[in-house]
Amino acid sequence: MRILCLEDDPAWAELLENHLNNTVGQFSFQWVDRREDFQNALAVENRVDLILADFALPGFDGMTALRIARELAPRVPFIFVSGSMAEELAIESLRNGATDYLLKDNLGRLGAVIARALREAREYRERCEAEKKIAEQARLLDLASDAIIVCDLAGKIQFWNESAGRIYGWSVREVFGRRLAELIKSE
Repeated sequence: MRILCLEDDPAWAELLENHLNNTVGQFSFQWVDRREDFQNALAVENRVDLILADFALPGFDGMTALRIARELAPRVPFIFVSGSMAEELAIESLRNGATDYLLKDNLGRLGAVIARALREAREYRERCEAEKKIAEQARLLDLASDAIIVCDLAGKIQFWNESAGRIYGWSVREVFGRRLAELIKSE
């Protein structure tokens, strides 16, 4: 696991790294304290698995860091670790894509917060891969010359390939979610 820490206080960065040594498995820790270094660290694809960021930074704030992270590494979990953070700002940061936040005086939660963030990121990647495979399979089924129709247990259409549309005269939009028995009468 590769952790990028955006923190302006080197003592806090060291404290975070030491705390992670006691709570997280193997990891590499990169500390940056300037906007340019933060952007450069994120610009290299697949170089960061997790971002820990202070909210109050000289010359650049946590919300700007979050915006940069969402642009350069949109799926990397982003956790604010701040000395103080108003509730309104914390909620706004979550709405803008932060994974979580915690206060520096409550580092006991850090291991659990990181574990949850990484689990959710992994589940998201797996879901995207599954959706990609399903889309590819659907594309292949559309190439078939036979009508292929998939219904759920209630008989509602969940998949209708292009050949089904050509044979029966209904488009996918017209049939999706409708009961097959309503559309095709047995003769």
